[in-house]
Amino acid sequence: VPQQALFLMNSPMVIEAARRLIDQPAFSGMKSDEERVRSLYIAIYQRLPSAEEIGLGLGYVTANPIGTAINPNPPLPNFRQNARDLRIADRKAKNKKKQGRFSTQIGGDYAARPPLDAWTKLAHALFQSNEAMFYD
Repeated sequence: VPQQALFLMNSPMVIEAARRLIDQPAFSGMKSDEERVRSLYIAIYQRLPSAEEIGLGLGYVTANPIGTAINPNPPLPNFRQNARDLRIADRKAKNKKKQGRFSTQIGGDYAARPPLDAWTKLAHALFQSNEAMFYD
């Protein structure tokens, strides 16, 4: 159901599981990015990825080296829209109430975590796929 998909997308527990998978010393010690993609598929799906899946994973990581970009080729900036967005963000920041810290089940203080990098986002996306959610 849609609520389950939203839970997986937004759950700090799932994000922290992806983060822990990437933070393992064995993962960072691998010789190539192709090996890293393979290890994610083995850890999450218990199978080797196809050549196409390896290409998609590598394409995502190389297009998003710091994990902030969504599209490899972003559209040209709309300066009028950007100025409007900045004004709205500034207004929201001034009106924002102070929120409490969130403690996850397996990761401690979620608010103190750095932004997700491309590898963690790839692992998080693999956790959200139908293959990971449903048992055949």
